[in-house]
Amino acid sequence: GHDLELVKTAEEGLERCTQVRFDLVVTDLTLPGMSGVAFSEILRQRHPHTRILIFSGLLTAPDETTAQWVSGSQGLRFLAKPFRPKELLSAVEAMLVEDDLRPQE
Repeated sequence: GHDLELVKTAEEGLERCTQVRFDLVVTDLTLPGMSGVAFSEILRQRHPHTRILIFSGLLTAPDETTAQWVSGSQGLRFLAKPFRPKELLSAVEAMLVEDDLRPQE
């Protein structure tokens, strides 16, 4: 029951976010070019109410700096790979429920 758009790069994702208001952005921590952290920071500056789910297969848990950044940011969560589709769906749905608690842009 969710609509989904795919982009190939963080830069394309940022551009697309200027055209459409997304409820949730899902990104990998490691991206070609711009990192997932840099992408998420720019996205948070431009669209502070957009929720962001970051996943990574390089880490079973985020490193200390990333963990502090994620835990200190409302609407931002981390999901370690590998994960089951059901786990991703649960994380997405949990973040979308937060929509009722967040001010609209």
